[in-house]
Amino acid sequence: MHVGAVTVFAADGALDMPRVTRYIEAVLDQMPRYRQRLHNVPLLGHPVWIDHDQFDIGDHVVKVDIGPDATDEALFRMAGRAYSTPLDRKRPLWKVWLVTGLRDRRSAAVFKVHHCMMDGVAGVGLLEHLLRGVASSELPPASTWSPRPAPSRRALVAAELRHRGTRLRDLTAKLFAATRSASSRSAARNTALSIIDAVAKGVTAAPETPLNPDQVGLERRYIGCRVDLVRIKQVKNALGGTVNDVVLAMVTGALRRQLMRCHVDPASVDGFRAMIPMNLRDPAQEGGLGNQVAMLLAELAIAEADPKARLARIREVTREMKYESGQADASRLVEALADATTSSVVTNMVRMTVARRAFNVVITNVPGPPFDLYLLGARMEAIYPLVNLYRNQSLGFALFSYAGTMYCGIQGDRDSAPDLETVAADVCAELDALCEAAGAGGTNRAVAS
Repeated sequence: MHVGAVTVFAADGALDMPRVTRYIEAVLDQMPRYRQRLHNVPLLGHPVWIDHDQFDIGDHVVKVDIGPDATDEALFRMAGRAYSTPLDRKRPLWKVWLVTGLRDRRSAAVFKVHHCMMDGVAGVGLLEHLLRGVASSELPPASTWSPRPAPSRRALVAAELRHRGTRLRDLTAKLFAATRSASSRSAARNTALSIIDAVAKGVTAAPETPLNPDQVGLERRYIGCRVDLVRIKQVKNALGGTVNDVVLAMVTGALRRQLMRCHVDPASVDGFRAMIPMNLRDPAQEGGLGNQVAMLLAELAIAEADPKARLARIREVTREMKYESGQADASRLVEALADATTSSVVTNMVRMTVARRAFNVVITNVPGPPFDLYLLGARMEAIYPLVNLYRNQSLGFALFSYAGTMYCGIQGDRDSAPDLETVAADVCAELDALCEAAGAGGTNRAVAS
């Protein structure tokens, strides 16, 4: 359940280990979660965050030299090894590898964070804390943090009961308000039907494919590719839809190519589904830590051979998913119910969804800043995101737009995933096909170098 990113910086030497370590430690004053560990509430078993009284920055920021003159492919191989190991649950659930020795005097930082700490949107907030919009190498004041004493067993139980009581009262009030008028009763019925529909999708198995083993292994492979965001927008403007629709069409086309490479006729794969995270934050919450996403299920037009027709079908599916299916409202209500009662509500639903293989692949696309960012004076020239794999998905696609470029990070199970370089090349080739359909030119390089 790791998420993260591989970030590449243009200036070698700017990621000096002692300076970057001091910088991250100072910035953590603005991100207290990164000095906290999980602790289960006695009797109730619900996990809560408490300060880690033995926090050591050296456990979380380490240096790796992969040079001399290492390629990006070597960096991606190193990232795959880093993403193959679990995080220590007794410590805060994150780690950063500072990588030196890249070709052209570049450096890199490989981030890994457990999904329970942040989703993609919260990850953008993390970047806002660590990276700056100006090339300043000035260090902030040294951290003066000291851990708060761990609450007693009685205090933990009492606080959790108060929290659940407050949430249950608020939820009851909302449900009562939903029955006071005909319009609100109609909305409540629609939400109830949406929950039923969401549960039905969760227990309906997606089709079996070579990309969906019964169980993935522990080891991972990772690769990144990049495409011009301007070209994606040209396709969007010419053929309709959103940037996310074009991204889904690119990835769907790449998956279609891979199925054909495995001697599977895409037309015979009925109901190929993607799990697509959708941000549930209110505007006032944007950038906050935590995990506030709805996991929406969307059927991809994997059987459609024509790129233009495939994009049109995906536009219909995403519009229905966002505005008509009610999946997001159902997700909010289930989360609120679980928070007011017991986390096992969501836990068991997720386990059931994964066990039943309700989706074939995870595809996430997060918009990032359109301007350059810097880490202690070093310009970030590339950022390849990471999305976690579930137990029966051999491939996961994460995309992130930054400074006019769309970066795609592809994670694969080492035992069952296909050649990731070919998959990355397919993603780029599919954008070329969409550009041709839209009358836009240009080509893309499959792997960053």
